[in-house]
Amino acid sequence: APALYGWSLAIAAKWVDWLPYVPYKLAKDARLFKLRDHNLVDMPTLLPIPHDHKHSFSRNQNENNTSLVAQLKYENKSNSPFYSFWDYHIAYNEQQITPTKVAQSLLKILEESNSKYHWMRSINPNKIIEEAAASTERYKQGNPISPLDGVFVSIKEEMNVQGFETKGGTSFINDGKPAEYDAEVVQRLRNAGAIILGHVVMQELGWDVFTVNPNTGTPLNPYDLISSCGGSSGGSSATVAAGLVPISIGADAGGSVRIPSSFCGLYGLKTTFGRLSSYGGLTLTQTLDVYGPIAATADDLAMTYAITAGPDAKDPNTLYQPPVSLTGYDLTENLQGLTIATIPQWESKIGEPEILDHIRRFQKHFEHLGAKIVEIELPSIDLAGIGNKQKAYHSIDMESILSSG
Repeated sequence: APALYGWSLAIAAKWVDWLPYVPYKLAKDARLFKLRDHNLVDMPTLLPIPHDHKHSFSRNQNENNTSLVAQLKYENKSNSPFYSFWDYHIAYNEQQITPTKVAQSLLKILEESNSKYHWMRSINPNKIIEEAAASTERYKQGNPISPLDGVFVSIKEEMNVQGFETKGGTSFINDGKPAEYDAEVVQRLRNAGAIILGHVVMQELGWDVFTVNPNTGTPLNPYDLISSCGGSSGGSSATVAAGLVPISIGADAGGSVRIPSSFCGLYGLKTTFGRLSSYGGLTLTQTLDVYGPIAATADDLAMTYAITAGPDAKDPNTLYQPPVSLTGYDLTENLQGLTIATIPQWESKIGEPEILDHIRRFQKHFEHLGAKIVEIELPSIDLAGIGNKQKAYHSIDMESILSSG
């Protein structure tokens, strides 16, 4: 099929609507009618939950996050060619370098290269220098807020960063309307001392997995400049893989954290729905979208999760999750008692033998460490791809509404 853009796409869409058989044919070829053969009864994110079912939290959220952060030990630090938050934290503590010097280097790099690589969409150099100076002073006084103090983090353009337009990769959403407040996830990072580098480039409205975006330029993969970073959180994975930041916050509905993480050899976490607050975000697909970290190491992933997860009164969906836990995180040498499921019917659809080889290697390694590997079946696994198509069509409908408004 030909690639259509702009007016040609709009005209073709209207033309399809008027033809009597074409919409049916397109839906049938996309297997969307398969959904009619299944009895979908378990849709918890679409149903209101009585408030008396809320989880009762016994501890203040800040106290809970502090205890989680304390569970991450430097002696169990991940081995990685990337700098993690640990490396920055130790270097700052020992006065080998300061957040201010790191900020100056980052801004110089972005000034020289961002127009070519298209990783960042919005930055505020003055704000970055100001926050870095405050962090430098805290380390000088021996009083950093947390191990993330002075660590730079980039943010997908689906979340509010105060002073920036939250455009979701478009040229029109919030145009001329900078955010007046930070998204809750961003605010929690700031509360921990992290320095927000700015908004990264993303796929327009999160529609695709390659972050090809004519509005901002397409972010180039740091490993191979003619390859994709993945998407839709492509700028997030690019800034981490390039070594600019150890952590970026992405958003995921159909793979938008996991796909760019895999394209760039990083760690990515699609969090459970309601684990991280959606307050202050676009949430383009409200029953699927979640925010989660893309990170250089497992430690960066866990630290970010510990700081950003947990209940938020401004997002009722977060009030029905049990307390956040990192129990067992440091059990890297002994997986006794852990059961790991594999899905043969999913693996049979993997077209690249090398991917299966890696899966088998992981299975053997985990078994060697004491884990039990079991095979399971997911009766409706064929619906996963169809559901993602439905998500795409929902986004298209949203775009048409926004355009007409």
